[in-house]
Amino acid sequence: MNIEVSKKRYYIYSLLFLLTMFCIALLQNYIRYGSHDEYNIWSSISYLVVSLLLFSSFLPLIYHSTKIAARKYRRVYVFFLIIIGTSSIIAYYLLTSVIINLAGFYNGPVSYEYMRQYFGREAFIHLLIIGITGVYQYISLAPNKERRISATSGRKEITLLVKHIVWIESYDHYLKIHTDEGSLLKRSTLEDMTNQLKPDFIRIHRKYLVNKQSIIKKERQNRDEFVILQSGEKLKVGRSFSPLEW
Repeated sequence: MNIEVSKKRYYIYSLLFLLTMFCIALLQNYIRYGSHDEYNIWSSISYLVVSLLLFSSFLPLIYHSTKIAARKYRRVYVFFLIIIGTSSIIAYYLLTSVIINLAGFYNGPVSYEYMRQYFGREAFIHLLIIGITGVYQYISLAPNKERRISATSGRKEITLLVKHIVWIESYDHYLKIHTDEGSLLKRSTLEDMTNQLKPDFIRIHRKYLVNKQSIIKKERQNRDEFVILQSGEKLKVGRSFSPLEW
């Protein structure tokens, strides 16, 4: 099972988690304060909806920052994760303090009541999201150089180390696997192989899957983008995959 999910699924799961936690918070508020005459459930709902929408805008920042840190600074990743978490929490608190004040929830830009609510509960939820994201990125980006797949050369079945694959091409109902020593065939779909070989391989075209380690550079020619491989091959990046990032 591939442990890396798509960014789309990451955002969906994160939003569902935040929505669940905020619904629990709303229920707690209602149980605790619902009997009070001045309690207005719509104020609580509005506050939580605004909070959810604001924090959802931080999810791409958290996702990409933890991904970059996990890839480039694995030996001191915990240190960078602490920095990412702390800066995200402070930035979110300062931003929402201003917005919530302008929305009329509180009378001053720095409210003790909001500070107590945020750092008493929501900050923990947000730190939990950042921590889970950090662990996920660290594990999903861990290099695994000894993975193997099976393919065929003629009638002979061969077990191939994934690290020896340069790029993979969709070829009718098969995949054509290109290595430094030749080509092999495997009956599979490019979509399945993409999921299986993440994060070491990147999809650059509806027909091409490339080993990141084999890419020397990217080039642009007019409106088209290409990748140059160590083997000297030049592959075009599909329009729906451009600009290419990894």
